[in-house]
Amino acid sequence: MTIRFCIVSLALVVLILDASAQSPTTVRKNNGQLLKGSIQGAIIQGESSAVKTDASAGYGGLYYIAKGEQIEAIDEEGVHYRPGTRLRYVSIGQKQPIDDLEVIKMAVNLDNNFMAMFDYSNKHNMASVKSDFMDMKTPSKLRLIGEYRNDGNSGAIIPSLQINTATGTIAVPIADIVKFKVDPAR
Repeated sequence: MTIRFCIVSLALVVLILDASAQSPTTVRKNNGQLLKGSIQGAIIQGESSAVKTDASAGYGGLYYIAKGEQIEAIDEEGVHYRPGTRLRYVSIGQKQPIDDLEVIKMAVNLDNNFMAMFDYSNKHNMASVKSDFMDMKTPSKLRLIGEYRNDGNSGAIIPSLQINTATGTIAVPIADIVKFKVDPAR
């Protein structure tokens, strides 16, 4: 009876661990190849552009920052985030063109449970920044920029994703990842 109980208990533990194990992330390439594995680092999506109103002119930007393990898939529909993902976003407006790397460096240093809204004027002549989290329930079609890496002294946005697959680590250039479908309503 005790041996049978131990075997059944062990089997249940294995089933629970297996069920809670994260499925590999899938990334579809332009050539149709589907890669499966885990993405390393912080993945950056974002866009910025000139903005002009009757009252003023400047630049606006929106960026998403996600850990590789938060991504379920990247395909024609966009970047699919795993259920329950709380995604860091950064919204910025300023007079000068926006430097992607400068915005990301600032955002990755914020506390993960922290919402920030502030102005800074240093070289940006009153830039306004908001950073918070949001739940992602639909795929994001915001432009995939690359992977943020920090070597301790300086950071860089690398225009590729590092994916650990069953056969080894592969660096996949962003240009080789399938393009997102454009919504007909846009």
